[in-house]
Amino acid sequence: MSNAGSNTASVISTATNTVTATITVGNLPVGVGVGPDAINALTARTNALVAAGALTQNQADALLGKLDQISTKIEAGQINAAINQIGAFINQVSAFIKNGSLTQAQAQPLINGAIALQVSLTDPALAPPPPPAG
Repeated sequence: MSNAGSNTASVISTATNTVTATITVGNLPVGVGVGPDAINALTARTNALVAAGALTQNQADALLGKLDQISTKIEAGQINAAINQIGAFINQVSAFIKNGSLTQAQAQPLINGAIALQVSLTDPALAPPPPPAG
């Protein structure tokens, strides 16, 4: 995550949602980078909510299905479709907040991770490479 005011970038652990390092990068950094493990991190966080009893397996399956679709769309180079699925994922998480299945604190890391993934796909400098030809 870039910190333009301090000319640094923060490394954020997706497991704990905390800053693990701050790196000096130069004048006015911009952008957010999401590694290839962003979907895996969202999957792990969703499964952790099941293990904690916050979500039922059926509720988790709805989210996991969307994550699978996002991954498939990205691999196929269908970035706009992937972005739409990310929106559906966020909407589903928001519905779980509204119906009391998740608290805001439980849901926010899922929403933040999904938004970061969405940003990485909409910023050409941060987008994943295109799938190999063939």
